Amino acid sequence: MQIYKLATEKNGRELTAHGNDDFPCAIYDECFSEFFGGEVPWHWHDEIEIVLVTEGATKVECINTSEIVQAGEMIFINAGILHKLTNASVGECRILNVLFKPQMLGGVNHGLIYKKIFCQSSPTKSFRPTSFLILIKRGIHLPLKN
Repeated sequence: MQIYKLATEKNGRELTAHGNDDFPCAIYDECFSEFFGGEVPWHWHDEIEIVLVTEGATKVECINTSEIVQAGEMIFINAGILHKLTNASVGECRILNVLFKPQMLGGVNHGLIYKKIFCQSSPTKSFRPTSFLILIKRGIHLPLKN
């Protein structure tokens, strides 16, 4: 199911369920021209998000940082990070989005990976948008400061 108008709580938490307990991830093929307002507005969610730009370019904004992601490039957005995506192209921008629970990488019992990397950015704890984005550009992995 494509979602082109994001519903959020007052604090920006997205209300969409991405997957379920049996399959805790979701994949979307999205065109910015279909989004309400032509952009993905400010929001955050409990899932990790990987965005692959397949056409055009998108500007990914987080607190204290932004990056233009071109076709063929990806960006990794940690769980709990407030972010916004806008079309940075003259024409259409199309993205493939994968969202999944951090537990898929860190374990359901909240192992060390989960605690050290994903848990620290949870807005339900004292929200610290100091976690990370990783831009994957032509095989080079660049951590972005935020």
